[in-house]
Amino acid sequence: MQFFLFVLVILISTFHLSSAQSLRLVATIPIDAKELLKNSQTVPTEFVLSNKKTVGKFNAIDIYEILKPHLKALSAEISHNTIIVAETSTGETSTFSVAEIQPEISKLPAMLLLTSVGSQTGKIISVQDSSINKGRVDLSKLDALYSDMIRRRVGLQLQTTQKIQALHPFSIIFPIDARNDRWLKDVKLLTIYTVTR
Repeated sequence: MQFFLFVLVILISTFHLSSAQSLRLVATIPIDAKELLKNSQTVPTEFVLSNKKTVGKFNAIDIYEILKPHLKALSAEISHNTIIVAETSTGETSTFSVAEIQPEISKLPAMLLLTSVGSQTGKIISVQDSSINKGRVDLSKLDALYSDMIRRRVGLQLQTTQKIQALHPFSIIFPIDARNDRWLKDVKLLTIYTVTR
């Protein structure tokens, strides 16, 4: 009988504690590749392992840059109690805190990979003037070439390439993680919640 009462007290306290907190929706952000690629915060990035082996090159954007307009509206106190849920097209989710994506706090914040970046080594581009614009050089071809050049190199904490399964377009990765358990492929939606009491 005492055991039954003990279990009942535990169940009641657990229910009370779990119902004491709730989530309040702040924003839902669909992942739109075209819009994000227009964003000036998108950077061609090379991802390397500790042995300097390149495992992928992508146009990437820090998750914080995507969420910044919504997070700026929150006070510092509320921001400490804010979580982000990333969801794939199949319904798989990964949850992380605002601290894990803020560049001021995390040395390697979470990133969203957009499109693959190809190698530009050995390409020859003609930038000579055309017959229409005598004396003027058309630099648009050169600008297009340089837009895909690697501008950032990120060292992943993973030890082997066998663990690099989530390095695909529309993946969220956490470069600081030693394992890729919470990395997600094919992310379609980011949702921001605050934990309220």
